[in-house]
Amino acid sequence: MHKIKKYLIHNNKLSYDEILRSCSFSNHDIQLIVFDKIDSTNNWILTNSPQLISSNNRILIAVVAEYQSSGRGRQGRTWFCETGNCLTFSVLRHFKKKPSLLSGLSLVIGLAIIRTLKAFSIINIQLKWPNDILYEKKKLAGILTEIRVKPDGTTFAAIGIGVNFYLSDPLKQLINQEATDLFEITGYHLDRNQVLGKLLTELKNMLDDFETYGFLYFRNEWIKSHAYEGCEVTLKLPTGATIDGAVDGIDDSGALKLITNSGIRTFNIGDISLRLKAES
Repeated sequence: MHKIKKYLIHNNKLSYDEILRSCSFSNHDIQLIVFDKIDSTNNWILTNSPQLISSNNRILIAVVAEYQSSGRGRQGRTWFCETGNCLTFSVLRHFKKKPSLLSGLSLVIGLAIIRTLKAFSIINIQLKWPNDILYEKKKLAGILTEIRVKPDGTTFAAIGIGVNFYLSDPLKQLINQEATDLFEITGYHLDRNQVLGKLLTELKNMLDDFETYGFLYFRNEWIKSHAYEGCEVTLKLPTGATIDGAVDGIDDSGALKLITNSGIRTFNIGDISLRLKAES
């Protein structure tokens, strides 16, 4: 009853001004767009990218919505969310890199989420390769990166992020995996505007470093937060084939290293599903 009472008095609407005030960089370095309702922030970015992409590739464009009617996760999965109880947004970032050099992008985004939550004294959050954020092996947040190549050979990425702040019981029943939320972890409601402002700051700084130094700059930090490091896992490939092995870190590009019966193999992100062997 305690949690229900706190939930009922909670009212934390997303605010353009509050989000910007919570960012730790100049307002000239970000273009923020806030919607009450939209089909998908990633779809909106991809549709409007010609008008949004700036000649200054270090400007961060962020599109956030109170509710997404067609929010998407990886492999076309639906991202379930209720108005006011989650943080769903996308950022657009232009890169002067070829797509082959962006394979570790979603891993860097996961680290940004972990750094942000630590700033709010939320610890023991872990990463699941390539793009899930976990607490006690339950999904707390997810990432969807969609990379496109421009005519001049450079690239841009629409990076969708969803973070669970509160999951009602009916909503949990719609989700086909173990999930958790920040309220369940902390026992209180975090201000979404403050969390988003801090997260956008981390994203801006980390994407700038990723542009300059590549994924190798973040590799060791990522491995330390990997929930399945050293664990026996099963990989399910897009073909439906499965591969068993023990996780042995990731390489300099962000590809997963797996110790198998045939030796150490690496796997790029793609549409690969990773599960603990006991769960598969």
